[in-house]
Amino acid sequence: MKNYLQEKADKKQTIGFVPTMGALHEGHISLLNHANAQCDVSVVSIFVNPAQFNDPKDFSNYPRTKETDLAKLKTANCTAVFYPESPKEVYPANFKDVEIDFGILEQVMEGAHRPGHFKGVANVVSCLFNIVNPTKAFFGLKDYQQFAVIKTLVKQKAYPLELVGVETKRAASGLALSSRNALLSTNDKTIAANIYQALQEAKTCLIESGVEKAYSKAEELLKSIPNFKLEYFCIAEQETLKPIEKDVNKANLMFPRAFVAGFLGNVRLIDNLSLNN
Repeated sequence: MKNYLQEKADKKQTIGFVPTMGALHEGHISLLNHANAQCDVSVVSIFVNPAQFNDPKDFSNYPRTKETDLAKLKTANCTAVFYPESPKEVYPANFKDVEIDFGILEQVMEGAHRPGHFKGVANVVSCLFNIVNPTKAFFGLKDYQQFAVIKTLVKQKAYPLELVGVETKRAASGLALSSRNALLSTNDKTIAANIYQALQEAKTCLIESGVEKAYSKAEELLKSIPNFKLEYFCIAEQETLKPIEKDVNKANLMFPRAFVAGFLGNVRLIDNLSLNN
């Protein structure tokens, strides 16, 4: 892969990169479309990274659909796919953890509920960047906190690339597209759409009544979703991800964003939404 892409770089071709864990859906294809539109070469990696999972059951249950994924990428005109069969193909033999100061990012929301997760993300993305050497790297904003982590990685390690965040792709119901949706029944997908409805209600309440009302309404709706166990709901500053206190005057808010995570049955789902007008 390195040799193949070096030939492209020697010809001054730009390389767009989309790292994934497979079980591809329209959200991934949207990222690929952006890469194809903005770069000469598009590369998608498919690697279920064990270091990102703090729950072994979550890792073993993660959907793996290799042949279907490759067919989708071929149809969508992906130039090259990096599909390592083993972590040894990604991590060098002498690999050491990437040293990154995540600050508040590993203390709130996903950072607090999934210890070690972001270190695993930073490690594998660092390795993939070193293999692909992309001009641009494309990430979906459904995993907004992860995008913030990767921005921190790129800045602190001075990777010579441009990060591009792509807005969340949703089903007609509003459900954020996710590889984990493959683990949901048709009925569960209908139920899960209520997560997005709760985020929209939070936005309406914030605009009309303030932060405290947005929290109470969203949490009320989320806790009423059948078979859904709320892990957290948080309104945070979009840039820093610092949680916003409930008594803050809405006039003083700068680019708030709502974040939610929880389990529908055994499937963990996350979503987020900008609360700006």
